[in-house]
Amino acid sequence: MMYEHRLVVSVSADQKIRFWDFDVTASRQPVFTLYGDHDRLDSLSTIATTEDNNWLITGDTTGNMKMWDLTEHKFRVDLTSDKIREAWYI
Repeated sequence: MMYEHRLVVSVSADQKIRFWDFDVTASRQPVFTLYGDHDRLDSLSTIATTEDNNWLITGDTTGNMKMWDLTEHKFRVDLTSDKIREAWYI
């Protein structure tokens, strides 16, 4: 049986998007961190996912949103964000 990753995602004022293992017995460290890359002076303030968890949406303090395509990224395998595509929406 393959291990199914259950992740919780958070955003912060320093524009970091952190993915945490939902298993409470695991380490208290993020399993992956992605830089939000919104405008330099903005803070990330909101986050949402699509129902299938293939897209992540981040919002900043000026009202801009950004969508992230996570379909190709393999958490705990891919150590870089090279497979994560992004698109801006205002």
